Amino acid sequence: MVRARQKARRVKRIARRTSLSRHAALSDALAAAAKDPDVIQQMQAIGLEPVGGTAEQFAEDIRADLAKWQAVVKQANVKID
Repeated sequence: MVRARQKARRVKRIARRTSLSRHAALSDALAAAAKDPDVIQQMQAIGLEPVGGTAEQFAEDIRADLAKWQAVVKQANVKID
């Protein structure tokens, strides 16, 4: 758990130092790769489903999933030991 937090902090530091144009270029390259038939086939072979999209769409998907699962955890009264 501690290592995961350390990695998350490191990623955030790197992301803050990366220009928006580089973020956009990386996002565009990943979106293009997600549409490549060879990449799609390789990803599906290991159980992944490439969907593509923008960083904003991805962030919205994460927010929606988080809200959904927070409600499930709260309703089930899940506690961490």
